[in-house]
Amino acid sequence: MKKELNKRINISPALIIVLLTLLTRLIILYFTSIAHQGDLSVLINIDEARYIKEAGTILNQSTLPWDVPFYPIFLSIFFKIFGTSYLLASILNIILFSVALGVFYSTITSFFGKARALISAAILICYPTLLIDILYPAAEALYLLLLSLLFYTFLNYLKYEKKIYGALTAVILGLLTLTKETFILFPVIIMAIIFIRYLPELKRSLQKIFFLAFIYIFMLLPLLTYNYHTYGKFALSQKMARITETLPANLTPINKEKASALKKTNSIASIKNFLWERKRFFL
Repeated sequence: MKKELNKRINISPALIIVLLTLLTRLIILYFTSIAHQGDLSVLINIDEARYIKEAGTILNQSTLPWDVPFYPIFLSIFFKIFGTSYLLASILNIILFSVALGVFYSTITSFFGKARALISAAILICYPTLLIDILYPAAEALYLLLLSLLFYTFLNYLKYEKKIYGALTAVILGLLTLTKETFILFPVIIMAIIFIRYLPELKRSLQKIFFLAFIYIFMLLPLLTYNYHTYGKFALSQKMARITETLPANLTPINKEKASALKKTNSIASIKNFLWERKRFFL
């Protein structure tokens, strides 16, 4: 009886966090719609237009874009069920972000206490960038949800050492990388934490790392194989292909200019530029 009561107490604040996040973003979306007389195309910039176009390509031609495809696939399924709409795409992102904060709050409560969880949730709810950017139908809300789930599964894996949590951690790492190729660095961080956590038991540490690495690579292999057969490059995306200087055949003149500039620099400089351009994802 006591356990059931505790569960209810833990769930209730998480639901309040979800509803509060949902309500604040919907209000901002409503006023954005009024300000632009119902024209929500103001939320569609270069990235958003690309994602919507890629989702349409997946729907109509059943082909994957030359990019990490998880968000366009997710969006195409949503559009197939509910129809293509800027408003619905924006509401989807708001829901994804709200659920992410609920998971995030519950995880911090379980491992670090309710006070820290409330402070963290309050910061994320009020964080200026996340007040506005979540309205745009781009990949941010999806990868924040995946990050919150990763946080939950990985901490549980470290605490309970159950293989199911390890497998889920690797799967989510794979989905994160398939959402934004920048997250390919996250498995390295996770594996470094595991390596340090289980030292000096080197054998045990390596077994856990290989277990996660195998599932992670298995998650990426279908896309790598597809891109190799379709574009002739064993890479996750066109951006990643440029980093490794294996460029697609059908480049525009602008892309060729950028590619030649990259070739003049060494690999370390190319990777540095690639990461610097995407610094906001790490922030």
